[in-house]
Amino acid sequence: METGNKFITVENIVVQCGTELDKVIDLWCDDKLPLYIHFEGCLCQLSCTIRNDDDSTSKTNDNYIYTDISTPNSLMDNIEQYGGFIEDRKNEIINELDSYQKNKSNLTNVRQFRRKKGAEICYIPIGDDQLYYDGYAYGYWQVKPGATTKFVKSDYKVFNANPFFSDDDNSSFLKVIGHDENDFLTFKEVIEVSINNLYMNVDDIEKVACILTVSPSLENVERGSRYSKIEHLALYILLNEYCLDNEGNVNFTTMADILTSLNKNKYGGKYKFNSETVRRWLKNVSI
Repeated sequence: METGNKFITVENIVVQCGTELDKVIDLWCDDKLPLYIHFEGCLCQLSCTIRNDDDSTSKTNDNYIYTDISTPNSLMDNIEQYGGFIEDRKNEIINELDSYQKNKSNLTNVRQFRRKKGAEICYIPIGDDQLYYDGYAYGYWQVKPGATTKFVKSDYKVFNANPFFSDDDNSSFLKVIGHDENDFLTFKEVIEVSINNLYMNVDDIEKVACILTVSPSLENVERGSRYSKIEHLALYILLNEYCLDNEGNVNFTTMADILTSLNKNKYGGKYKFNSETVRRWLKNVSI
């Protein structure tokens, strides 16, 4: 899957947009910006919804599976026919013809889920009918924050059990979703995700810049720092060593000028750093 160039880390987004990490995370927690996690064959379980062609959304999403059966309520009148339909869907997965495996699909260029050999494909007739089975996740999968994710300052945790059958509080856990929000992954072990391992689709960069531009109120809100004093000190040392002028001196203005030059010439960014921005980053540094 040659999709790496379409996704870049949140850290790079911060540099390119000339913004702060907290602001990007806030947009994500407010459901204004999608972020992704990358897998390289992670063993987990996929739960995917079976939909019928009365679902209007299905007509515009390649992920939806079509059936001639009209609505879930009418299925009670034709249980045998629907049972055959379920078996057909299972066979598509076994034969690698479903939307997470079939070749020449735009969706499988972004993410794939390969069924584990011999894994049972189970059917749950609850709510939106679900098929679930064990396999291996590859590529970029969207992560949705929970109701209390915004309060987490350390690494995030991902659902490690089916949320429908868990009594534990998982309001801060991330949900890993597939081609749409009704498809999701669950894990047998606890998965921890660093902020630095979150990705964004490059197509969303303009959206970030636009939101930050039209929402000046965000600029005036003080956010709790996600960086320790040690991290501030490390950043100061790196900038101090790199930004020495001809006379061996360094100051916030010198740092800002060099960062602006690097951002423009090496990364193609248009943001102009200023000394006050650098000073704010390095506040409370004690050498």
